[in-house]
Amino acid sequence: MRELAAFTPAVFDDMAGEAARTIGLKPAFLMIGGDAMAPTLREGDYAVIDRGALRFVSDGLWAIRFGDGRDRVRRLTSMGRLVLMQCDNRAYPDTWVDPGILRIYGRVVGAIKRL
Repeated sequence: MRELAAFTPAVFDDMAGEAARTIGLKPAFLMIGGDAMAPTLREGDYAVIDRGALRFVSDGLWAIRFGDGRDRVRRLTSMGRLVLMQCDNRAYPDTWVDPGILRIYGRVVGAIKRL
C-alpha cells in the first residue's frame, strides 16, 4: 500500500483513470459549480463522466453544453422529438429542447463527493 503522502493529484488522477478504464469507461471529471443539481451533486463535487457515451440514447444524468456555452450536468429525459432537461434542485425550471442543439460530453456514471 502506498503512503498517503505519495498520493499527489497526478498520481490520484492516474489511478482513478486506470480504475475506470478497467471497467470499460473512458473517464473524465467535471467539478460541479452551483446548486442546480443538488442534492444529487453539490458545489465542489466531481461528476465522473463516461466519455465513451457521446450520444444521448437513454434517460439519466448527462454532461452537456447548452445555450450559454457552459458545461453542466443535467437530467435528460426523452419525450418523443424533444428532450426534457431538468435540474434536481426544483428551484430551477424544466427546459424542453431539441436534442440536436445539445452537445453531449458523456454520461454521468458516478460522483466524487466531499464529506
